[in-house]
Amino acid sequence: MALQRFLLLLALLPYFASGQGFGLGLNPSNMRWNQINTDKVQVIFPVGLEEHAQRAANIIHLLDDEKPYYLDTLSEKVSVIIQNQTTVSNGFVTVGPFRTEFFTTPPQFGFFGQAEWWDLLTIHEYRHVQQFSNAKQGITKLGSVLFGQNGWGGFAVVAIPRWFLEGDAVFMETAMTNAGRGVTPDHDKLYRSLMLSDRFYGYEKASATSIKDFVPNHYSLGYYMVTHIRKQYGAEALNEAAKDAVKYKGIFYPLSQGFKRHTGKRPRELYRETFETLTEEWKAEAEQLELTPSRQINTQKKIGPTNYRIPVFLDENTLIVEKRGFRDIRTFVMIDRQTGKEKVITRPGLYTDDNSHLSIQGNKLAW
Repeated sequence: MALQRFLLLLALLPYFASGQGFGLGLNPSNMRWNQINTDKVQVIFPVGLEEHAQRAANIIHLLDDEKPYYLDTLSEKVSVIIQNQTTVSNGFVTVGPFRTEFFTTPPQFGFFGQAEWWDLLTIHEYRHVQQFSNAKQGITKLGSVLFGQNGWGGFAVVAIPRWFLEGDAVFMETAMTNAGRGVTPDHDKLYRSLMLSDRFYGYEKASATSIKDFVPNHYSLGYYMVTHIRKQYGAEALNEAAKDAVKYKGIFYPLSQGFKRHTGKRPRELYRETFETLTEEWKAEAEQLELTPSRQINTQKKIGPTNYRIPVFLDENTLIVEKRGFRDIRTFVMIDRQTGKEKVITRPGLYTDDNSHLSIQGNKLAW
């Protein structure tokens, strides 16, 4: 059985390592490119974005030299590709080939917090570069020798769950700036509302999410757990558990075994401990709040979790909102404030939640 699982892992390595990507054909063929090439980073950028490229290179050199909140001391030179032909505010790190891509368009509403978008993006994504660099140890390093970069990435992401990878990067963006998602109310509201409503999910459900119940994403889960472990057990315990995991000191659930070895507790126990601490803090804060009186307008029965977001008044009796749920694709609906009845206006298609907005002028709706 163990051999079968190992062979399945090898077959899935290209899938695990594929990561995100920037679609081919999105850059005009006549775009001119330039680069900054140092011993630590190669920044490839469209001509005209020299200032962005130089700042990214400077931040990466600083982070590599100083290694604040380090995971370990290994460092791989990485290519950074700056993309400016998209309205998406994002970035990613992947292997096969090993690179990171930064999307220059900043979010309209600062979901990272009120700090320079370029700084936050660079810090967050370079943390992933450091994670991959320091994953090239033990069995993961052997995987990179045998199967190339896809083997490197595949063994790394099987050993380290996504809540750890993203939580550590959110911790980094928060610790290194005066902003970051970790200190924003928008980030806190999801788990805070669940805990104050006595909706506590088990670790497996929280880490794997659900298609039945609303479960916050792995960015939130990871930030809380990584921060708690650092505070309670020290950075060294976190770092050593991650090193043990990528070395596969314990073939199955290696990070869980690493945490048990260095904190005395497995992730399930650390998860419960994290949110028991947070819930106690949040309940104490809630007792001090004086809530504004409110009335629920839409009382119709929902099938599964349903979100109503970015409300805008059309007039004093009518709201227009974005509605979306597990059984509902993204739709703009008109809601009568007196009866709570809904009327579909249009379905806008795809756009990123983190940068969404809605406005009305006359008989025009813009998003």
